[in-house]
Amino acid sequence: MLRRRVLVYICVIFLTFETFLLVEQQKKITTDVKLTEIKYSDAGRFTGAENKEHNVGLELMLNKSEGSTSHDRGRGYITTTGSPKSQNNEFILKTTDESSEMRGQNSFNNFKPPDLIKKANPSNTIEQYTIKTSYSNNGLNMTDPEVNHRLVNKTIPEVNHPLVNRTTSEVFNDLNVEGENLIGQDKSPFLNDERTKQRVSRLVKVCQAKQVEGRVVRVLIDPTNTMSYCVNHKIASTHWLRVYRYLWNATYKGHVSSPYKITKMEAHLSPIFKMADHSFSHPWDQRLIMSTTRFMFVREPFTRLWSVYIDKFILADNYFWSFYGPKVARINNMAVLPALKPCYHFTFRQFINFVVATGENPDNMNDHIRPIHRLCNPCDFKPHFVGKLETMASDSDTVLNSLNVTWGEPTSWKDHRTYQEMETIIEFNFHLVKDLRLLTRCLNPVSLGKRILRAFVLNGYIPQNEESVLVKKLPLMKERLLDLVWGVYRSTNRTQAKVKTQRQELKIKAFQTIPLQLMHKLQQIYRMDFELFDYRLDPPEFFYNKKTV
Repeated sequence: MLRRRVLVYICVIFLTFETFLLVEQQKKITTDVKLTEIKYSDAGRFTGAENKEHNVGLELMLNKSEGSTSHDRGRGYITTTGSPKSQNNEFILKTTDESSEMRGQNSFNNFKPPDLIKKANPSNTIEQYTIKTSYSNNGLNMTDPEVNHRLVNKTIPEVNHPLVNRTTSEVFNDLNVEGENLIGQDKSPFLNDERTKQRVSRLVKVCQAKQVEGRVVRVLIDPTNTMSYCVNHKIASTHWLRVYRYLWNATYKGHVSSPYKITKMEAHLSPIFKMADHSFSHPWDQRLIMSTTRFMFVREPFTRLWSVYIDKFILADNYFWSFYGPKVARINNMAVLPALKPCYHFTFRQFINFVVATGENPDNMNDHIRPIHRLCNPCDFKPHFVGKLETMASDSDTVLNSLNVTWGEPTSWKDHRTYQEMETIIEFNFHLVKDLRLLTRCLNPVSLGKRILRAFVLNGYIPQNEESVLVKKLPLMKERLLDLVWGVYRSTNRTQAKVKTQRQELKIKAFQTIPLQLMHKLQQIYRMDFELFDYRLDPPEFFYNKKTV
């Protein structure tokens, strides 16, 4: 007993020491500098106001990567009090250094305050400001390039307008029904799009009328800090993760010629290099996100569930099979298989039983099946653009044009989007089983190929009558399998209309196996998604001629 206590004490001391070292290391990597007493003088514009000074508070956080001279751009927010009156104002910054530790470790006594020059336009709308930062940190001379930050794009008769800690109602007072966000933005680049106006207007109306629960959990921001994307799974998340890694060169290989050179595995699971995740849980992140143009993508809830079933239980997925497989089995009164051999074969109805059971507490649901607003609450995120997977091609192009992202025009059939989707599925599944040696007790080359072909049929990529023909040619190497299925796609003239029709028919057939009681429970779980994003709560193709039990 004494020996055990001694060991426990030693472990506690060791962990305490390790924690202390990590904290000290973090202090060296990240330093918070508060720039206070930012002042500007004005020459009188608003009636009834005398010349005076107005205090402006700015916080700037400078991050230095350990062992590198690179650092993140300063992130700032501005709050003002008083009444600006002139068309030509000059901001003068003074700094205070309240941390003696900073003085000891860094040369912040020599910190040169950013030059902050602002010119108001005739309508007195603050458009943007420019920060130039030069400082010395740990003996490394670093100069921040010119950084543009957006301010409040709003005519301000009286400025007493903090940009943070705002209520939902206050936020939507600044977001008109035409979709123009007046917080932290110049005019949205999407305002001329009529479909965008309608979608954003819908969000505004629902958010004003309803109490929408949910958070903003994961947001990606482009390198210029101008465009942010709220991540939701099974809604083209792989596509956008690839795009943002491409923008940041956040890959093992460095720069790649196209986002599609980034594998699905790397897009989702590789460490974040230069790119960072942001959320509303940290005030800094929230202010930064709200200073950008924001977009998100949504999807019809029933179709999203069908897609999750195909991707996670028809195709190979070690995490879902191993972690959620036993849970699905228990809910359906099935035998729980050994942990090292989670070879489950669930029907779509059994999967829906699992969704309904876990949906009693949406916050405990897996992100792939959790309602969209729970992970990306549009009433808080306030997107300027809402894309839909049903109009993915045009919506994606709209966002990419705003991001000014191109990677060359398609030069061959290999640039076809369907080809890229096929390639992603085959590459990911083969990598999981053949390279990582996962689920090898459940799948062999033939059974893996069968699952891939089945998924392609359900997605409409290959005709139903071709599935049995292709199965006879298994096993195949991944390159050969890709060439084969793409050859069938082309030789059978699979137009987008044919793909959509087959996909819809098989989806309807699957939902016909779901009793009406379960469908009503799904409606309750995803009701707010239906309302927010303007999807029909009772699509007739899923509810017509249903069983009651």
